[in-house]
Amino acid sequence: MLYPLLYYFLGCYIRENKPHFNKLILFLVIIAMVFINAGISYKYAAGGNFIWGILGTVDCGYNCITVAICSTAIFLFLYDFDIKSKTAGFILERISAVSLEIYLFSAIFDIIIFDHAKRLYFEMKDFAWLFFILVPINFIGSVLCSTIYRFLYDTVARFIKSRTSSKQKIDNT
Repeated sequence: MLYPLLYYFLGCYIRENKPHFNKLILFLVIIAMVFINAGISYKYAAGGNFIWGILGTVDCGYNCITVAICSTAIFLFLYDFDIKSKTAGFILERISAVSLEIYLFSAIFDIIIFDHAKRLYFEMKDFAWLFFILVPINFIGSVLCSTIYRFLYDTVARFIKSRTSSKQKIDNT
């Protein structure tokens, strides 16, 4: 249940030690973890509906070790990737600046989007094709809300800071 702390400490370790791994090995680890997760999910669904909590009971399995290994391998695979396009670099920089907020807002969008879709499509076979539409909608909505939230937060923080510093200047005189 403490997997966000695991990711935090992994991030700290990666930032401080700047490890470099063979890209082929990382790619194979990613593929292996995806197939392990898919295999377990397929086996336990047994032709029925997908069981969200099969890999872990917290956040639909995001806390399981295979997901942690896969996500870390993906991060390390892309870690020292040189982005030559200024536009792509700008977009990725903006997204990474609000990644925590994206994570938090995506939970809200998950509830709104996927619960509505589940009411319309009861069978997994009818619902699966929607993932290619709904996941990008979730991500884009989360990015937009996160960017707006961060703008409002920063604006209020600057206002409070300027008021506090103005008051301190008055008190000092």
